Amino acid sequence: MTALDQEIRIQDITIGIEKTINITPHFIRDALTKKYAGSPPDITECLVTAADFTAVTGREISFILYSSFPSDPQSYESIRKISWFNHNRIAVPSIGDKKSVSDPILSHDNYAKELNKNDPQNEKLYLPIFHIHTHPKSNCYPSNNDLENTIGRYKERIRPIGYYRSIELINPTINIINDNRGGTGFGARIANDAQFIYQFNGNYQQYEKFLKTYIFMVDKAHSTNPKFPEQTIAKEMEQSGAFKAIAYPAGTLVELFPESPHPLYRIKSQHRTKLGKKFAYTLTAKRIF
Repeated sequence: MTALDQEIRIQDITIGIEKTINITPHFIRDALTKKYAGSPPDITECLVTAADFTAVTGREISFILYSSFPSDPQSYESIRKISWFNHNRIAVPSIGDKKSVSDPILSHDNYAKELNKNDPQNEKLYLPIFHIHTHPKSNCYPSNNDLENTIGRYKERIRPIGYYRSIELINPTINIINDNRGGTGFGARIANDAQFIYQFNGNYQQYEKFLKTYIFMVDKAHSTNPKFPEQTIAKEMEQSGAFKAIAYPAGTLVELFPESPHPLYRIKSQHRTKLGKKFAYTLTAKRIF
């Protein structure tokens, strides 16, 4: 079996027929797990890099973590199998200003080798799974614009390398916001930042109701829970029926990687397991032509 046979390709998606891909707890846990220094892009590395950049520049930065997928459905059934599958992840950045940042775009020119651009018949399928961005010295709950962008990403159309191809996605990406209020040491301030993780579930009606009262709810959260309003906001988002959400106070999500000569952080094991179970989902992809 060749490497290409192990991965889902664009041509594996039949025109007009939805293909489902399970983003299982094992799949998410693998993406959250740092196995060693210099391992493929993981969430912690993106958070550390984003925190350092925002601290130096005062500007927001976002990453979208794209992933390829195993073609064998059994690969998703255990952490060992999904880890064994040598799938790739691509961390695509976008630099914003001090108040906002646009979504990153997966450039086929910049990532030609990963996407197998020179062989269109075997072009690999890479889709966004995690969306990460910073809030410079601010709270880490989503702004109104963050929520609207999240809703916009739930259903989107992408164009792979071939201009004649178009794919419609229903993809509840996992969103992570870092508040960037941590310390001053490079690579270490992430240990003092707070994080907010949320996901839209596709219920547009409940979202519209929630959005009408969101600003007032945020103000109330600051009044009732001034030390960490994100905790209250996450609960309200879940109760709305439109989102899954969880907030981590400063320093609770990550820990030092053992036996590392330099500050190297990873998401704590109990959180990786919990996040995998909580945010697992199924995405659908359909070729239009």
